[in-house]
Amino acid sequence: MIFILSNYEFRDYNQSKVDLLIALITLGELEGLENLLEEDIDLNIIDTNGTFPLFYAIYGGETEMVELLIEAGAEIDIKDQEGWTPLILSASKGYLDLVEILLERGPDVNAVNEYLASALIYAAGGGYTDIVAFTA
Repeated sequence: MIFILSNYEFRDYNQSKVDLLIALITLGELEGLENLLEEDIDLNIIDTNGTFPLFYAIYGGETEMVELLIEAGAEIDIKDQEGWTPLILSASKGYLDLVEILLERGPDVNAVNEYLASALIYAAGGGYTDIVAFTA
């Protein structure tokens, strides 16, 4: 199988599925991601940077990708090495649409990272009053 991404070409025998997954998310290649998700792939695996695939989609504010990854099995309460969850990350970035998507699925709104900060704390600290209203 060959995936063509703009000017990039990946062959599954030369690059791991995890690397390909991260590349598709990072490049915003929704169609390629949909195709890859038809195969058996662990969406809750951490990459060499210590980051989960769902977190890359959140970093990029990729609403459709976040929804697709969650529907395909990405855990909504997964924590990275510093205890960040998808909800904490989304709130810290001010992404109301992502916070709404996550809250619809019932994450732990009281989860805290290693700094003992929750999504609500990051939203309030960032001045994201619309998110504060959703998470309070």
